Formats: sequence, C-alpha cells, structure tokens
Amino acid sequence: MTTKIISISNQKGGCGKTTIAMNLAGYYGMKNKVFVVDGDSQGTATKWSAMAGKDKPFAATVANLSHAGSQAHHEIEKLTKVYDIIIPFPLIKYTNMNMHMCF
Repeated sequence: MTTKIISISNQKGGCGKTTIAMNLAGYYGMKNKVFVVDGDSQGTATKWSAMAGKDKPFAATVANLSHAGSQAHHEIEKLTKVYDIIIPFPLIKYTNMNMHMCF
C-alpha cells in the first residue's frame, strides 16, 4: 500500500490547522496506521495527543519535528515505510519525491 499524505496548510495562525489535522488523524487512526508530523514550534498537537488517557490512547502517533527544519523530510521519508497515512503540518511541499517544509 502506498502511503497517503494529507497536508494541512494556511499562512494565517489560529485558523484551525491543528484542530483539522488532529480530527483527521483521530478518524483515520481508527482503521489505519497514522502519523501526525507536528511542525509547529508550539507543539499543540503533540500536547493534545499526550493528554489522552492510558485507557483510551489517541488513535495516531504524533511527534513534533519543528526543530528538524529543512531536514524534516528525511524523517518523513522513513515513516512512509511504516505508516498508511501521514499528516504533516504546517504544509510540507512535495516536489519530485522531495519534501520541503514551508512556513
């Protein structure tokens, strides 16, 4: 199966990128192996996923790669071998199989 990439982007802050990404991850994570790349230095998605209880963990894996900067695409490429769906945000641009963070 080819990994699907769902990218959430908008230049404006506070417009719901994290909320949308986490809701998509929660929904798709019920039946797929999902990884959320939290590229925001605030780390809100990572914090939200950590708040899930042990008895009902969040349905997707979430990690903050904001400090990886322009090298984040190397880590994401590794994840395509393991996950069905990857949700990176802010936007990660894909050009000829290369991924670049866009802020």
